[in-house]
Amino acid sequence: MIRKRALEGGRRTMSREKYQSTVLGREIRKFRIRNHITQKTLGDRIGVSGNTIHLWETRIVKPNVIYLLQLSRVMDQPLSNLIEYASLLWDEEEKR
Repeated sequence: MIRKRALEGGRRTMSREKYQSTVLGREIRKFRIRNHITQKTLGDRIGVSGNTIHLWETRIVKPNVIYLLQLSRVMDQPLSNLIEYASLLWDEEEKR
């Protein structure tokens, strides 16, 4: 289950499934690594927190269209590519 959490040794851990990335998440991460920037730096460039970037990369949260537009500008990728990546994510969600 995606949102399943367990207590192990007093620590909260999330199931491995929760951290499976999506095409969009992998593209965001590849962009950051290729450009040597942190999640926080990318977040600052588009007006969100570094934690939000983490959530997008790990498919916990989906970016809305406004942030896809911001990402396309920062990542210098056509918006249509990011929308396609995001639609794959949304299609996966509907199948569950």
